Amino acid sequence: MMPLDRRGVAVSLSLGLIAGLALAWVLWRESRPPPPREPPTAEALRARLAHAGVNTVQPLSTTPPAGPVGVALPQAPPPTAAARPVSYDLSRIAFDAQAGRYRLAGANGARLALTLHPAVQRAADGILDGKEVDVGAVVAIEPKTGRVLALAERSSSADWKHPALQAMPPAASVFKIVTAAALVEKAGLPADQPTCFHGGLHGFNERHLVDNARADTRCESIAEALGRSSNVVFGKLARKHLDPARLTEVARAFGFDKEIPFPLVIESSRVSIPEEPLEYARAAAGFHHTTLSPMHGALIAAAIGNGGAMMAPVLVDEALVGGKPLPAAMPMVIQRVVTDATARTLTQMMVTTTELGTASRYFRKRGPALQGIAVAGKTGSLSDKDEDGTRRHYSWWVGFAPAENPRIAVAALVVNVTGWRVKSTYIAREVLEAFFAHESGHEVSAR
Repeated sequence: MMPLDRRGVAVSLSLGLIAGLALAWVLWRESRPPPPREPPTAEALRARLAHAGVNTVQPLSTTPPAGPVGVALPQAPPPTAAARPVSYDLSRIAFDAQAGRYRLAGANGARLALTLHPAVQRAADGILDGKEVDVGAVVAIEPKTGRVLALAERSSSADWKHPALQAMPPAASVFKIVTAAALVEKAGLPADQPTCFHGGLHGFNERHLVDNARADTRCESIAEALGRSSNVVFGKLARKHLDPARLTEVARAFGFDKEIPFPLVIESSRVSIPEEPLEYARAAAGFHHTTLSPMHGALIAAAIGNGGAMMAPVLVDEALVGGKPLPAAMPMVIQRVVTDATARTLTQMMVTTTELGTASRYFRKRGPALQGIAVAGKTGSLSDKDEDGTRRHYSWWVGFAPAENPRIAVAALVVNVTGWRVKSTYIAREVLEAFFAHESGHEVSAR
């Protein structure tokens, strides 16, 4: 064995001591409480959004019909089941290749020409079939007229006979749109209002809702919180600036607890905001206490894109019964859900979802037809268990494009039961891609 060099030993010990002190300092620094952080200024948040391509100042060009918020406007009453002259059976829809449109042969010799957009309907059907989803639905709406551009649904469950029209799934974080509208319209908060917080990105409890200057080291504007679906931000803001009654009022202005006129029965979406403070905050963030149908989800997105005016959905362009034409359905406003100014603000807030939020990963991979088109959207994700212990995961996407002058609004829902098949954001992106590719004269296939 070679003798140890004293100098080498001394150097090794010194280096070891220095490394040990450095490691101890790092561990101490990481374990100490963070220093208090000043909330970012509105200008800083606005600059952060602008850097991501989101403009919260420039108004959008929307021209909505007039009418007070939350008040139904005069329109023809929906037909009752007894008064409906035809029987609508979606399984009997067929594509007329010669005419280039979908038709439906109803009862009493009725022949119906439908509003369905061939490229959009094919894309929605193709994805739901190709991904073999357990339960899924896609509804697309023309925001300014209410024309239904796609009505696709698939189900392996006897409980979900018409998943596009049933309000069985929880609204999940899609309900944050309603809370954001209430914060803007009822509480008067700007989109760049900062909120600092700690934890609570997924679930949250009471301690997350209490301001803590030392712990609240992360800050987001309302627009960023909507895009990133930050639960605790919405819980804190709802507790500070709203109450269950006002949030319920805004939800009903959006059509919750109300019937939607349509040839087929659309199950009413439900809202039941609890009074208990913690559960109220959770409800405002989208944790249970609300349900939503994909048709209603598409109408909510379309209404925001239409400057706050929700149109009645229209499925039939032309109808012949007994050889005689029925009067064509005219575009009708169900009610105004928010003011024009609030709709513009919500639109810009929803653009953050696809630019820097929960849908950005998917929309960064958009195809040529969507390049340069601003897309406004909102995702939602929530899990629950059935009575037999079966876990279901709900995946939502609602939104519209182009954000500045919408031509299509889409709601996509997937209920994954036996395993992950596909996320709703992927479906929405492909449906939008199909629409704009067709409009530009270039067909695409689902990727």
